[in-house]
Amino acid sequence: MWSLRLAAALVLPALATPLATPVFAAGRPDTITRFAGTAGLAQLAADARGGLVAADPSGDRVVRIAPDGAVTVVAGGPEAGLDAPEGVAVRADGAVYVSDARHRVTMITPDGRTRTVAGSGVAGAPVPGPALSSPLSAPAGLAVDRAGNLFIADEHAVLRVSPSGTLSIAAEPTDSRTVAVDSLGNLYVSVPDCGVERIAADGVRVAYAGTGCGHPTPGPARESRLDAFEHLSVDDRDNLVLATDDGVAIVAPDGTLSLRGEDVGGVRDVRGEGAGGVRGEGVGRARDLRGEGAGGVRDVRGEDVDGVRDVRGEGAGGVRDVRGQGAGGVRDVHGDGAGGVRDVRGQGAGGMRDVRGEDVDGVRDVRGEGVEGVRDVRGEGAGDVRGERVRGRSAVASSTGAVFVGGVGGVARIGPATPSAPQDLRITPRDRSLELSFRAPLDAGADPVAGYQVSLDGSQTWRPLATEVDGDRLTGSVAGLDNGVQYAVLVSARNAAGASPGSVILPAVPGASFLAVTGTDVAVFAWTGLFAVLVGIGLVVAGAVDPDCLPTRTRRS
Repeated sequence: MWSLRLAAALVLPALATPLATPVFAAGRPDTITRFAGTAGLAQLAADARGGLVAADPSGDRVVRIAPDGAVTVVAGGPEAGLDAPEGVAVRADGAVYVSDARHRVTMITPDGRTRTVAGSGVAGAPVPGPALSSPLSAPAGLAVDRAGNLFIADEHAVLRVSPSGTLSIAAEPTDSRTVAVDSLGNLYVSVPDCGVERIAADGVRVAYAGTGCGHPTPGPARESRLDAFEHLSVDDRDNLVLATDDGVAIVAPDGTLSLRGEDVGGVRDVRGEGAGGVRGEGVGRARDLRGEGAGGVRDVRGEDVDGVRDVRGEGAGGVRDVRGQGAGGVRDVHGDGAGGVRDVRGQGAGGMRDVRGEDVDGVRDVRGEGVEGVRDVRGEGAGDVRGERVRGRSAVASSTGAVFVGGVGGVARIGPATPSAPQDLRITPRDRSLELSFRAPLDAGADPVAGYQVSLDGSQTWRPLATEVDGDRLTGSVAGLDNGVQYAVLVSARNAAGASPGSVILPAVPGASFLAVTGTDVAVFAWTGLFAVLVGIGLVVAGAVDPDCLPTRTRRS
């Protein structure tokens, strides 16, 4: 009889099939927020915990940035021996690789130990064979594939280091200082004139993105220009990600280019020191902080600069190319005329030393200090600047879809303001209650997570859920339920911007089982229950069990 009771206990949960996961807030708009204040970072890499790992060359260290923006040192100081690290990559088990100016690549294990994995410390052309015996020449960008092979962008070639420590040439010749690899083993490297080349596993090379330097255009990546970029990365969906001067360019596996970080506010350049809460308009309503309203100058490239109506050509004494004539004694306006003056350097324009310099009504630098306290709209401390263009040295996309950009002023986050969904929901049925356990969202959104809510009817209605921290998980309970009734349970996180998508939906019946239910257990219970039924039938056929002991029907709620 005990075997039949066990079979029944295993069959009952299997009667509840997995429920469909609802679609939440599709197409939520991006916001740009400051994620971490650590400035001057080089390559970024995403880790499996929703955080980032970054090379900090000025600090001779590698840092980890948690999902909440907290910064900790992974390796640094004299004991680590790092010298201006440039490239980082994270292995599936959490080990971190870092390249630096010592012509070596170091591995940092999850428990914090460091050891050299490539490079003899001598600068020179790499030699296939043991990676520790080979010279390297200024290794920069790094990448790791799913098989654990390490790829190094060296001055001479792209190198491959196998998990066993053997170095080989993956691609040459190339002067790329960056490398990325996708799930199929394709390599991506930079080429001159702002382009990206894809190198297949069989060595075939094709132009992948960029037809020259210029503003990127959404559409086919092979037909678009690209602005200057430094590091490439590939996310877990095989999207190629690169930070350019015009936002973050993302190339999908089908070759379609899109931009993130554009048209989110009004400030074109958000790399500003002290910009604090500048959200586009409000600094003289400047779309470009080299434009209107800077200390009374309507347009530092335009009207009312001590009588020069337009330093961009027309109106400055009728001169379209204002290279020294007609602008009140300007020796060299150093520009292209009508609307094209990038650098209006010239003395004598009403005592103005530099249209991007000093003495423009006290503004030392129209792109610098004195613009209502903004020291440099292209410097550090961008705070909560929400601008059209985010510029940086490196960009990575997380599994939640948010993009992180590291640059002069720290790390910016581009993505939905609300959190991502809570992870790994587990349910333990109790008498008239359910105990819940889950992991926090990988991405908190634009603000910290303020709390959680639970739905018992597949997201139709929600109630607050009080939680406690239990190791790396959160726990909570829902009481006052009816035993024997099936509930469709999911949880959601909340922050100041709103609620996250829901977790996976799990069926749960209070008082129905002593077993915990997880997302994978439903299927496991089904197969185990079927096996138990077949065993029971076999026992009946064999005469080992009296058929009258078996239930005639199964009662379902």
